Amino acid sequence: MRKTALLILTTFLLTLPACKKDEANKPVGDNIVAIVGSKTITKAEYEKKVEQSMARYRSLGKHGSPNMENRIKENILRRMVENLMFIEKAEDLGIKVTNDEINERFNKQKAAFESEEAYKSYIKNTGTSEESLKKDISMSLLREKVIEKLAGEVVVSDEEVKSYFDANSDRYIVPEEVHARHILVRIDRLKFIDTEAMKNADSETKAKLEKEADAKAEAEAMDKIKKIKEELSKKDADFAKVAMEYSEGPTAPKGGDLGFFSKKRMVKEFSDIAFAQKDGEISDAVKTRYGYHIIQTLEHKPAVQKTFEEEKEDVRRALENRKKGEQRRNAMRILKTEIKSEILIEFAKDEKLEDFKKNMRKYRENGPLNDRRDMKNMEHIKHKRRSQQQ
Repeated sequence: MRKTALLILTTFLLTLPACKKDEANKPVGDNIVAIVGSKTITKAEYEKKVEQSMARYRSLGKHGSPNMENRIKENILRRMVENLMFIEKAEDLGIKVTNDEINERFNKQKAAFESEEAYKSYIKNTGTSEESLKKDISMSLLREKVIEKLAGEVVVSDEEVKSYFDANSDRYIVPEEVHARHILVRIDRLKFIDTEAMKNADSETKAKLEKEADAKAEAEAMDKIKKIKEELSKKDADFAKVAMEYSEGPTAPKGGDLGFFSKKRMVKEFSDIAFAQKDGEISDAVKTRYGYHIIQTLEHKPAVQKTFEEEKEDVRRALENRKKGEQRRNAMRILKTEIKSEILIEFAKDEKLEDFKKNMRKYRENGPLNDRRDMKNMEHIKHKRRSQQQ
């Protein structure tokens, strides 16, 4: 449900319906936030879109910082301006969207919900309506049609697909993996720090107290490790049962089972041992930033080179998406040249965000193909940062 809601929210931000047409000579006042060609966006229209968007954002359980909300508001207005540009160009080109097209796209989006109840819950929680969703879809379809008219239909030839695969075959290797369990013993130094003594201590005394706490925490951890080793050394010892009893990590209820993982998935000290061991082998205590681990390697799975036949459709879709992205950027450049616009309210600049946007533009235009492997790698990075399995 959360993934579905996120998909719909993203669609909403990208397809905010444009406001109504105003007379070209309508005076600019405090109630106007942007001018696009012969049209304007009123403050009331803009604030209504902000309210709807933030309701959908918060329905996902997210509560952004003031800077985040400010960026969302700025993006909403910029998207409304872009939509008006697309509407003007569509009028020039005689492009229209039919009800059948809208209903077909709407039905696909609705089918993405787990159930009718989930769909109704989303509508209720976000304060939107079926009519509003269809307006979003109508705008999305209009944008797509204008882009296609300006840039032509996206076509990826078989030769392009094969050429990309051959040039990047190393990206289509499933790396070696191991299946392992572990028992984690944490080093709890805070437990042994005398907070009262630390309050008024000088730097030398603090360092001494911290060193003593470290030594006590290490000693406690090693006593636990010794006990665990004794349990594992018993005849017919079951590693999973010992892990369930003694491990202090989140995988303890699963017997310390980490499933299959690649070498880069875990911290180096952990992976080096897990991959070096033979199937069934149990390690000595391995220290990482999470504490001490005793690792049981269960199975090795060798690296596999995926074939062109297995991957060609994924490569084709990814190349099509790249070309569509290029088309969108080219279309916006054309529209911004042909249709003059002005945003009349200012937003605080976030220098870090601007640098991030600049880097992302370079990545899209010059970086590796943004296919499902890139997304998978990003998930691995997020997973590593959260350290859920350690």
